[in-house]
Amino acid sequence: MSTFLITFKPVVSFFFGGEQTFGEGDEANYFAKSNPFPQQTTILGTLRKEVLIQEGVYKENFNKYTYNDVKIMNGLIGNQSFRIGELENFGVIKSLSPVFLIQNNDSFYISAPKDRNLTYCRESGKSFLNNEKDTIPFFTNYNPKKGCDSGFISDTKKYKSFDAIFKENIKIGITKERDGDDKESFFKQSYYNLQRDFSFGVIVEIDFELESNTIYMGANNSSFFMKVKKFDGTLNNQFSDLHEDNKIILLSDAYVENTIYDYCDFTLTDTITFRNIRSNSKNYKFKRKNKSNKHTFITRGSVFLPNAENKVIEILDLDKGLKKIGYNSYL
Repeated sequence: MSTFLITFKPVVSFFFGGEQTFGEGDEANYFAKSNPFPQQTTILGTLRKEVLIQEGVYKENFNKYTYNDVKIMNGLIGNQSFRIGELENFGVIKSLSPVFLIQNNDSFYISAPKDRNLTYCRESGKSFLNNEKDTIPFFTNYNPKKGCDSGFISDTKKYKSFDAIFKENIKIGITKERDGDDKESFFKQSYYNLQRDFSFGVIVEIDFELESNTIYMGANNSSFFMKVKKFDGTLNNQFSDLHEDNKIILLSDAYVENTIYDYCDFTLTDTITFRNIRSNSKNYKFKRKNKSNKHTFITRGSVFLPNAENKVIEILDLDKGLKKIGYNSYL
């Protein structure tokens, strides 16, 4: 088994789907906005497909797979897609790091902690919950109009704003209705691209000699150049200098029990909704009805200030399947 640094450089603007899509039927709307980052499941699915392509067993039409083909596929990539609460076998793919950003193939960037440049304080006073004297935690210089930091910090502690890395492209137009009639509809779609010297990156443990290639991923099958090179290390090691005592910073989105807040004096978090396509080796046809239930994840860069650190870590580490594909990762 080898560890690789795999980068994905956009060739064109990309669209990573979330909950704000065009939808269908009663859920249809005119505006669709891309997520800036691909889900871990998107990267996993892309790598599974690429393993099959490079092994020479991939077929566009699932009905053309023979029994022996499916048996080989199951050995290479496992027999079903990711499911929350299950520790899946993905064949030659052993683990993924969280997706991060990389500049010029050497500077790693992660979402900056949401408390960047904020000062955490505790003072005694009256809580708004009761009239008893209590210790109230807060940030002295938090501005609710500005909100939390949305930028990125490198492994050498350099900072870049969101707009210094991501470029938003808006497409506006009129199209025919999907059911084939002549009715026209207005649409607005928000894509992203990365600045020229940036790529997405992921560290992968895999028992397969992947080669660099052009791949396609995202809701619109946008093209990316995938570059593969051997790598010695982990994402946590790259950012070990950012570690602070009595603080836990999410390197990835995380799905946890709400009891995690019981073991924190204070948190600064945001959330994102999550769904993924659920398929197995009996049916790799991706259909809307194959989507998982909607889940709420805490976003990367969120900060926990624990009063029982071991309990917070225990909750983050609870789902081994999530950890395996790069979710619930933290400093």
